[in-house]
Amino acid sequence: MRGSFKLLALFVSLTLMTGVATAAVKAGSSCTKLGATSTASGKKYTCIKSGKKLVWNKGVTVLAPKPRVTPTSTPSPTPTVYVPPTPITTPTPTPIVEKAPTGFADLVENYRGIPEVVWNEARKL
Repeated sequence: MRGSFKLLALFVSLTLMTGVATAAVKAGSSCTKLGATSTASGKKYTCIKSGKKLVWNKGVTVLAPKPRVTPTSTPSPTPTVYVPPTPITTPTPTPIVEKAPTGFADLVENYRGIPEVVWNEARKL
């Protein structure tokens, strides 16, 4: 509860200080800090000391900067080149022809054919 009260008090004090800082400036009205500047209605006011008081001076007219017009070059159109799409070809799979080994001499080269031979023999039975 105390934390929220402190936060609320801080918020209110910051709001009030901001409100005073952004108040409308008039020549001859009091200000709070010597040398502070503020711009209002196209004039720049400076806080000066007049006697024992701090007041805003008469103000100096501030000219708004004129926008510069820079010439822009129009880009030249880039010619488009037509590139035909390359056709996608899928290779046709080559069937694996597995031969059954005929003996121990060609067993290493034809070892993949053994399951087929065994399957065919089992179907015959």
